[in-house]
Amino acid sequence: MNGGQPETGEPSTLDYTRPYRAMLTDIILPDTIEIIGHRAFVECANLKSVDCPPSVTFISGLAFSQCASLETIDLSAFTSFTAIEPNTFSGCTSLREVILPASVTSIGMRSFQNCASLTSIDLPGSLRTLGGAVFRDAGLTSIVLHEGLTTMGTGFIRCASLTLVDLPTTLTTRAAPPTLGAGAFTDCTALTAIQVPAGSENAYQTAAVWRDKAYLITALP
Repeated sequence: MNGGQPETGEPSTLDYTRPYRAMLTDIILPDTIEIIGHRAFVECANLKSVDCPPSVTFISGLAFSQCASLETIDLSAFTSFTAIEPNTFSGCTSLREVILPASVTSIGMRSFQNCASLTSIDLPGSLRTLGGAVFRDAGLTSIVLHEGLTTMGTGFIRCASLTLVDLPTTLTTRAAPPTLGAGAFTDCTALTAIQVPAGSENAYQTAAVWRDKAYLITALP
């Protein structure tokens, strides 16, 4: 289906736009669209902005991958949106602002890989899982992780500008640090501190994978 009238009982889906990708610069999607399909806007090099209606319930993987001119994306109106699929915004080198909905529980692998202009992102408190290489080669300078996060994967590989990882004091209610993928902070050459709740330093310094960065783990001020 290509964003036309859905068949009875089917959601309205916006599919691959390749024939028009060189012409697309700013898009306002109609409020009849419920699904943005796989690779819908992939490699739309001139696409700068997308206005997504709250009717959208799902964005498929690679939907905006390699949109090198895309600068902002606001998903805050998607109240039933729970997952960012793998590679959704990978290679969006100009992306500098992402607003995620409060309902998101998982961010799939490589979702923001190579987003070199993305220096910060507010992760919602609902987040439970970060996939592998989510922010690989992104421009992040700091990141705050929240209570409820259980799996971090290898999310921050080669974030060369990342200086601070902050795990709030509410994480003291957890029995153990979140599961961290091997090499999660590989080549984070600017990283100077991983701040954890006071009193939990030893738990992090001795936990699997976290112990590799034990010399950076300090108590939150």
